[in-house]
Amino acid sequence: MTSGPRKRDEGDERERDQPLALDAYEALARVSLCARREARRMNKGGSMKVRILLAMVLTIAFALAGCSGGETETATEAATETVTTSGTTDATPTGRAGSPTGSTGASGDVLAAFPADSFEGVVDRATLSLDAEGCDGTPSLLAEATEPAVYQLFTTGDIDVEGALLVYTAKVRTHELEGDAMLEMWCVFGEMGEFFSRGMDSTLTGTQDWTELMTVFRLEPGQNPDNVKLNLVVGGAGRVWIDDIKVTRAPL
Repeated sequence: MTSGPRKRDEGDERERDQPLALDAYEALARVSLCARREARRMNKGGSMKVRILLAMVLTIAFALAGCSGGETETATEAATETVTTSGTTDATPTGRAGSPTGSTGASGDVLAAFPADSFEGVVDRATLSLDAEGCDGTPSLLAEATEPAVYQLFTTGDIDVEGALLVYTAKVRTHELEGDAMLEMWCVFGEMGEFFSRGMDSTLTGTQDWTELMTVFRLEPGQNPDNVKLNLVVGGAGRVWIDDIKVTRAPL
């Protein structure tokens, strides 16, 4: 007598699927560890878009592996750390664009301030002009660009700061600007060289009224720049005003 195929019960299903889920989880755990190491390496100059994509892949992968609620939360935290970690604990300084956690330039300790209502201290005097339309009723610096350019504004000299977020803020206005206007900050570390951050997520384009822009550089303990250079990046033709420039310190 022939017999039909044996009916698969729930016990068989669990017994067969459990090792597969476990193997998948172990594999993904190894992938996560390698990915986080790679992300830390990329933080020395890697693209934020790459890190965000990596975080999304890790989160989706853990969800597909059938993690429990707690494991999924852990995976998400790991992915978030990959995106938000901006510096490493080695000797290489690393810049970061964006807002400091828990403090802004307006509320931090002011290390240097430039009213930008005259050419005093301005590096690129030949490429900038003064305009009466400042944000506070006094003149401001004006860049009239015909193509993408970087305008060197001020330098701070040695401001004696380490183990903190260095925050560069300024009031900016644009008129018919092609591309983006953003702030750029270079930190000079003697023989180690120069490292920079750009406010890629704090920009203006087109025609915009006075807006505060910022960029942030993360200084680990022991990383004390000899000089800080403050620039304005203009991504295309148009007019860009800049005023009320400050460098402040915020906690890590």
